[in-house]
Amino acid sequence: MRKKAGWCILFFLICLLTGCGTQSQKEEQAQTYVYYLNSEGDKIEGVEYDLPYGTKKEQVNKLLKALQKNPGEGRQTAIPNYVLLVSSKIEDNQLTLFFNDSYGNMDRSREVLARAAVVRTLLQVVDIDFVSFQVGDAPLKDHKGNFVGAMGADTFVENVGQKINSITEQESIIYYASKNGKKLVPVEKKFYALTNAPVEKAIIEQLMENGEDGEYQSALPKETKLVSTSTVDGVCFVAFDEGFLNQNFAIKEDVVIYSIVNSLCELSTVNKVQISVKGESGQIYREKFSLDEMYERNLDIVKKKKQ
Repeated sequence: MRKKAGWCILFFLICLLTGCGTQSQKEEQAQTYVYYLNSEGDKIEGVEYDLPYGTKKEQVNKLLKALQKNPGEGRQTAIPNYVLLVSSKIEDNQLTLFFNDSYGNMDRSREVLARAAVVRTLLQVVDIDFVSFQVGDAPLKDHKGNFVGAMGADTFVENVGQKINSITEQESIIYYASKNGKKLVPVEKKFYALTNAPVEKAIIEQLMENGEDGEYQSALPKETKLVSTSTVDGVCFVAFDEGFLNQNFAIKEDVVIYSIVNSLCELSTVNKVQISVKGESGQIYREKFSLDEMYERNLDIVKKKKQ
């Protein structure tokens, strides 16, 4: 009997300690932040917020109101005033936000940071693990026309777990394919790059976009997806998925290769480029370009400006 009583006391103490531990963890995680943009609109800044206890829906509504309130102190709301949040819906662990069509008027850099600020704010609500955006009657698409889908804790993370916090404007020469696919066309472009992501990645993303005036086009196959970039000792290693092998024979093979090489070699840190597909560099691209090799800048196939 005495032994049984001892076990009961021990069980009670374990439950008590476990309960205290859980409560302590909740207190540690209790600090909530509402994320805004700085006055320049190129950086995310968190402001402490006292989130009252309540249901999941109540807490989401509180944070949504806080996100729309003018933060002052050199900050601005992540979503501009001309964009209207029409409604929201919670299904299980996913929150969907419905915006009017004006959401599409945000410039690309602002939109990425705004989305990151909103999602990171709302994911602090217990049991909200994903946030998705609807614009008008359709799910949100990125600048390439791809559906963004549900966004979670890992969506806005770049390079070794760093969270996306800011964007910087870059300027470089990007080499596109000419209209007939036989030459390279150098285009001076301004674009935005994440401060904690390689600028090489931003350059490849620019290469994937088609020209606005029809005088040049992307040399890369539409299905191409970038896996990674890294630069070591002046050599930039670029890894694509198998989509890179989906050929567009209207564009010459040397134009495809040197579109990548010349664009990256505009960086002072890059002298050579090696390309791999599905993690393998030991293959021949089309007929004559070995992916085992490191390629240097080639200006011989650059289209000359009209005199």
